[in-house]
Formats: sequence, C-alpha cells, structure tokens
Amino acid sequence: MKNEAYANRIRKYRDEKHFTQELMAYRLGMKQNTYSILETGKTKIKAETLEAIAEILEIPLSNLIEDLPQKDTKILKNAESGGGGR
Repeated sequence: MKNEAYANRIRKYRDEKHFTQELMAYRLGMKQNTYSILETGKTKIKAETLEAIAEILEIPLSNLIEDLPQKDTKILKNAESGGGGR
C-alpha cells in the first residue's frame, strides 16, 4: 500500500509540473520503462530515489512521505545522513 501511495503522489506532482515520464527517467538516469514501474507502485522505491524525485519536482521530500509510519521516517532520515537506516 505504501508504494502505491508514493506512486500516486509522484504521478500527481509530475502531472502538475507537466513533466513526462521520459523526462523524469532521463533526469533520474534510468530507462522510461523502469520509471514507469515506479509509478505503478508495484516496486519499492529507495530513499535516494525519492529524494531525487522530490528535487526534480522541486518539492519538499515531506510531500512524498508525510504519511509514513515513524519507523520508516527514521530509516529515511538515516539514509539522508548516510547512516544506512539500521
């Protein structure tokens, strides 16, 4: 369910910016079909990828993760500080 929530938010903000999946994929350094899978919510999205997406979309990371349980938020904060999340 969480992956779908990320995917829906990413798609919403991408649509608001009128960015294509191709543009997002290019900026993230991946193929369009790989990016498309991220927007389906059928795969886990790494913290680093969420951070990069937020940067590309020029939104705070919190816009993508605001409803995460506390445990997952700590993992993301550790990843941001280079702590590995464990």
